[in-house]
Amino acid sequence: MMLSTRHSLGLGTALLLLVSVSAAVHAEPSPAPALLLADIRPGSFFQAFQDGQQRYAAGDLRGAAEFYGEAIRRDPTRASAYLARAGVRHDLGDLEGAAADYTEAIRLEPDNRFAYDSRGDLHVEVGKLEAAADDYTVLIHLDPKDASAYENRAGVRRSLGDIAGAIADYTQMIRLDPSDPAGYQNRAKLYRQSGKVQLALADYAEVLRLEPSHLHALIERVEVRLFAGDKPGALADADRAVAVASKERSAWVARANARRAAGDKKGALADFDAALALGPNADVHIGRGELRFFLGDRPGAIEDYDVAIRLDPRGNGYHYRGFARFAMGDLKGALEDLNREVDLNPREAAAYLTRGQLHLRLRDSGQALADYERAIALQPSPAAFRLRALALAVRGEKDKAIADLKKAIDLYSGQGNTAQVQKLQAELKKIAAAIG
Repeated sequence: MMLSTRHSLGLGTALLLLVSVSAAVHAEPSPAPALLLADIRPGSFFQAFQDGQQRYAAGDLRGAAEFYGEAIRRDPTRASAYLARAGVRHDLGDLEGAAADYTEAIRLEPDNRFAYDSRGDLHVEVGKLEAAADDYTVLIHLDPKDASAYENRAGVRRSLGDIAGAIADYTQMIRLDPSDPAGYQNRAKLYRQSGKVQLALADYAEVLRLEPSHLHALIERVEVRLFAGDKPGALADADRAVAVASKERSAWVARANARRAAGDKKGALADFDAALALGPNADVHIGRGELRFFLGDRPGAIEDYDVAIRLDPRGNGYHYRGFARFAMGDLKGALEDLNREVDLNPREAAAYLTRGQLHLRLRDSGQALADYERAIALQPSPAAFRLRALALAVRGEKDKAIADLKKAIDLYSGQGNTAQVQKLQAELKKIAAAIG
């Protein structure tokens, strides 16, 4: 998850501002010149703080932390020293100490936005997402017009699975800063994830209005348009992506996928070759291998999958090679590859679905059912419910099979995938007729 940097300041600049503000807040009423003279005498808080800044600028982080600590000992009521030491402790890898310093700064200055923002970022870094969301929420209360706070909380909410909350935050970000394409792009991803294709396309259109050469928006819109069945629109976006960034591998891959969907398999293969001409890449070898497989070049597909496995032994190469071996009749080799894939990536639902089909081919419906149930627990997709329905039907559990098919139909319907809905409705009628 990317945090916003729209209000980032250099550490030195930020801390100079903070110490000035803190001095003004905590100073006893007195003439300004007298306060300044008192504050810069040797042994003062300011002298230790300044020494800490000088050590930090020289790259001496431990020395900086010691001087900031001395500043705190001389005057423990100033949040600026805790904030400075927190930043240094973070750079030294002492994340717990940094968090403690941010917390103390907040206790001293409950309205200090920099402290909440920094502690929120730190919570994200260590995986304390709920705590991060709480800090960003306080930040929003302190300044409801801070677009970056909404952006950061949206990212945390997305990671927590609160898609509706993340969309709401990106909407607020857009309202506050409608000229920033990031808000539209991130909201488009969430709309797509929620099956709201037209809303996603509208947001991508806005991104590209603001930044016509936005490569990632073009590539992401290719994928959405393909999902929506708009093959000409997808190909047009892919052509633009290649024109914008011919040295970017992702642009060639996007056009390869668009050409393949449009039926131009040779053009797609040429684009995969162009992508690999920019350098070896496991994912591109997998993409080209998949295309070779469906073009009938199965040895070429296996060759690409072998290379992908060498380049990224923990990637998805075993899954694709296992699928190819399965289709080629090498059931033993397929099972070895799929077992390896599941061991390496136990949270990859697709591998369980493929292995489940192999188990059915091997007439082991119990193992197939176990794989489908694991896949559904990880990702309750319509394809997973459909495959489990087939395994249940083989086992004679027709009522459960019908329930799974109905669930798959509902999910496909929610996605607007009418072709799959019609296909499953026909399967449902066959099972219902067999029961009757």
